[in-house]
Amino acid sequence: MNAPPELAKLRPGRREGLDPRLGGWARALSAAKPGGTLLHVAERNADGAIWIRSGMDLASRLIVVTPERERKDALEAVLGDDLQVTCHHQAPDAFLDDVRAHRFDLVVHDGVPESAGRIDRLWAVLSPGGLLFVPGGDAGAAEGVVDRAVSAIARRDGATVALHAGFEGSLLAVRAAPRPAPVRRGGRRARREPGAVAALRRPAS
Repeated sequence: MNAPPELAKLRPGRREGLDPRLGGWARALSAAKPGGTLLHVAERNADGAIWIRSGMDLASRLIVVTPERERKDALEAVLGDDLQVTCHHQAPDAFLDDVRAHRFDLVVHDGVPESAGRIDRLWAVLSPGGLLFVPGGDAGAAEGVVDRAVSAIARRDGATVALHAGFEGSLLAVRAAPRPAPVRRGGRRARREPGAVAALRRPAS
């Protein structure tokens, strides 16, 4: 898989960063949301923003939030002239409080957060039909958090499909659009099947 050329400018001479396979997921998911408003929480590194940008169309917009000013400055040095990208230096939780009335078509959180509560808050700003992608890191440390997050999502919204990608503790979740209200036909109320959450795991390769 070809990495975006901007990665070399973001971290010259360094090889560590987001696994290219996970970066490819981020690029494909952003391409699946043409004209979308996308959010990247760059808590550990900024690679995800580069991968997301490489999949965007001309009508999409990317908002990046990072708690590290150096990371924001590095991103702006690479993408600063790109009118489709806006970078914020702010604590992620404070940013999510500020934008809780907004909705995003794709949310990518860099690395599994320390608590399932953060995933729950990211879910709250996800639009119907939106995608939440959490590229993993340490599979052993992340597995419990991801499992709890899947359970939390299931309890909050019965119309959600959550996929535990099984790659180093990664999580991909799709927020289904609300179903229409039941209608009456022939004097009988139409039945509405409850939504289901499917958690899928792949064995580690």
